[in-house]
Amino acid sequence: MVAIFIGSFLCILASSTINIALEILKNHFDTSLDTVTWTLTGFMLAMGTTAPIVGYLGEKLSYKRLYLYSLIGFTVTSALCAAAWDEYSLIAFRVLQGAFSGLIIPATMSIIYQIIPRDKQAMAVALWGLACRRASTCSAS
Repeated sequence: MVAIFIGSFLCILASSTINIALEILKNHFDTSLDTVTWTLTGFMLAMGTTAPIVGYLGEKLSYKRLYLYSLIGFTVTSALCAAAWDEYSLIAFRVLQGAFSGLIIPATMSIIYQIIPRDKQAMAVALWGLACRRASTCSAS
């Protein structure tokens, strides 16, 4: 469960912390705010696009494997974002990162419902939501 919470926390943190960094990225890459905003927009579009296929992929691969592969992909694309050489490579890597993030969030919820006994699911979902809420609060600070 700790691994599930950490993965969810990191995905939500990655989606919301970019808001703070937009001005810094604009200055670092010496580009317009409109261009840098695509790091956020592309991430959200990719996240929303991949989320609906989690059910299919989870049944084909298993939700645990899907979560593991997605977490590895998220970590690799996070490293690529850190190594981005220009704003366009950063946008491309953020889109890939969003695609993996879109798989992680619903997969974690499915895993919770599969491994936690029914009488303890409400508490597990509350803790999962707390991890997600804490991530968005951390990025606002």
